[in-house]
Amino acid sequence: MYGVIVYGSGVFFFQAEDGIRDLVRSRGLGDVYKRQFRVTGRGGSSAWRVAYYDTTDSDAGVEVTSSVTGTGWTTSSVAPATYRRMRLEVTPLSGVAAGAGLTALVTATSTTDATKKDAVKAVTTCALARRVDGMIHNGTAYTGDEVFNTSGSGQTHSRTTSPNIAASYLARFYNDGNAADSVKVIGTKGNSAWQVKYLDYRTGIDLTSSVTGAGWVPPPIAARAYCSLRLDVAALWGAAATSTFSALVTGTSLVDTQAKAAVKAMREEYAEVEVEPILAVADGQAQVILRQTHGVVFLQAHVPQNEHRFLAAWTERF
Repeated sequence: MYGVIVYGSGVFFFQAEDGIRDLVRSRGLGDVYKRQFRVTGRGGSSAWRVAYYDTTDSDAGVEVTSSVTGTGWTTSSVAPATYRRMRLEVTPLSGVAAGAGLTALVTATSTTDATKKDAVKAVTTCALARRVDGMIHNGTAYTGDEVFNTSGSGQTHSRTTSPNIAASYLARFYNDGNAADSVKVIGTKGNSAWQVKYLDYRTGIDLTSSVTGAGWVPPPIAARAYCSLRLDVAALWGAAATSTFSALVTGTSLVDTQAKAAVKAMREEYAEVEVEPILAVADGQAQVILRQTHGVVFLQAHVPQNEHRFLAAWTERF
């Protein structure tokens, strides 16, 4: 007689004696001939991964999926009252809806007598999963896909611009779970030297007060969909030359607060000096004084009254 039992995540195909299926009671006194089994089972799909491993000799096992899901995997000889052990792994892939299931029927048939067979069935149900994945775009490419942390590491972009000229970024927070989810987005606020604005990417509505306050919550996001917003980061005249400002933006599931992701935008300022000419008259001479408007400037020009010169504003970069 031939039998199949399920033990944990493993499947055992064994040969028992005289109809006795209890491994402890079987003494090997019946059929003394060794047998081989041909094992067949269903394969995976675009939504489910199904894998089979021969784990008789080690827990790690040797993958035999292509054989099992093809013409069948033939075991080595199995003596009476002994068994051949396998492991079946069923994995729902991204996009499988919560509650969806897959049934895998695994059958073992004697290679010498096709009427001698048995089968087990594994029914796997996809659990509800919550996962948020953040990505950031710098005008050229996105970064951060499938990177999950709350520090922005591995999902950071940086740009360098002049004072009062905003560096723009596009941030997306994907719902990588398998059910609709609501996400709260919170970001770093600006200061006296740096201005940070958050805008709804599609409508252009200013979301800064929400994002830098209690958080911005867009409408519920379907599985595999996303919300997006634009970050504008600009250095004001009070920012030190060559300084850097980092804005960390975090998206967190409102259903499962452990499901969160973060992206980081970094903006570096040029070392730039701007001066503005001022014309003044004193002691019969016209003086052109260059007033500092940014950076450090120590310049002053004296022009005799009988000379006519024109001095325009300029910008020096160092």
